[in-house]
Amino acid sequence: MVLNMNEVIKDPRSVEAKERDYKTSDLVGDTFVNWKEKKWEDLKSFTPRQQSSSLSCMAQSAAKGYEIIIFIKSAISEVYSAHPPYRSRSNFPEGGMWLQNLLDIMKKIGTTLESLDLSQNIGEKEINRDITVPTPYKITGYGFPNISNNIDDIALAIEKFGHCLILIHANKNEWTAEPMHNGQVINFGHGICAVDYFLENGVKKIKIEDSTGHYNTIDGKGGRKLTADYLNKRCSGSGYMLFEEYKYIFKTFMKKGFISNEIKELQKRLNSELGVSLVVDGNFGLKTDVAVKDYQHAHNLIVDGLVGAKTRSELNK
Repeated sequence: MVLNMNEVIKDPRSVEAKERDYKTSDLVGDTFVNWKEKKWEDLKSFTPRQQSSSLSCMAQSAAKGYEIIIFIKSAISEVYSAHPPYRSRSNFPEGGMWLQNLLDIMKKIGTTLESLDLSQNIGEKEINRDITVPTPYKITGYGFPNISNNIDDIALAIEKFGHCLILIHANKNEWTAEPMHNGQVINFGHGICAVDYFLENGVKKIKIEDSTGHYNTIDGKGGRKLTADYLNKRCSGSGYMLFEEYKYIFKTFMKKGFISNEIKELQKRLNSELGVSLVVDGNFGLKTDVAVKDYQHAHNLIVDGLVGAKTRSELNK
C-alpha cells in the first residue's frame, strides 16, 4: 500500500465560503452521545474496502459513508463506487483529494454502484479512467463537526448521521491497529470513515474503517481504534454527508420480465410511495408489474405496466 502526502490537497475556498459550511450544532438537534463499554465484535461494521495501490482513500471513505446513510434510510446495504468522485477531483491528474472537494463532488456529481463501476483492488492508473456510467447517487448536503479533531464532536456526528469522514496526517509507522502518536514527522495523509464510538476500560475511542483491507488492522477488514489523544494530534479535518431525500433518477425502459439494478431502485420507490412490500431483487415480476400499474393509476398515466418516458418523467419529479 502506498500512502504519502500527495493523498490530500488544501482547501481552496475563500474564508466566506468556509463560514457557510453547516456546523454540527445547527443540525443535530437534541441528539446526544451515550458512551458505553463495548466489545469490538459488537460495534457496527460495513463493507470492507481495498484501495490497493491507488490514492483513492478519501473517495473510498465517502463510498462507505454513502453505504451507511442509505442503509439507515432504507435498511438495504449496497456497495457504492469510489471511482466517480475520485476521477472528478479538482487536482486531477495528481493523486489524492481534500475532504471539502470530495463532499462537493458527492453533492454535485455523486457516484454509482460498485457492481457497475469497479473501484476496489485496482491501481492508480486504472481508477483514473474516464467516467462512462450514470452517477445518480448524490447527497443533499454536508457538514463539519464544531471542532474537527474532538472525539466527542466526531461521536456526535456518528450518532446523528451514522458516519464521520476523517482526514488524518500522520507518520506511516504509527498507522497500526490502534495508532499511537510517536512524535515523528508527518509523512502521509489518509482518508478514513468513522462508524462507531465506544468505551474501552473507561477510555473513549472511535472505530474507523479505512480502505487498506487487512493492512495492520484489528479484524483484517480495515478496522482500527482511535483515541481522543491521537485525534487531537493527527486529525486535520472531518465532515459528514447529509441525506434528506432518497432520489434516484430513472433513465431506462423497464417492463415485466426485465432484470436490472435500476429495477431495484424502482421497487424501493414503489415500496416507499405506495406502502407495498416488494422484494428488492431487481426482478420485474408480477407483483412489481401490479405496483407499477397502481402507481400509473394514481398519477393519471396510461395503466400498462410499462416504465416508459412518461412514467419515468413522473418518477423523476
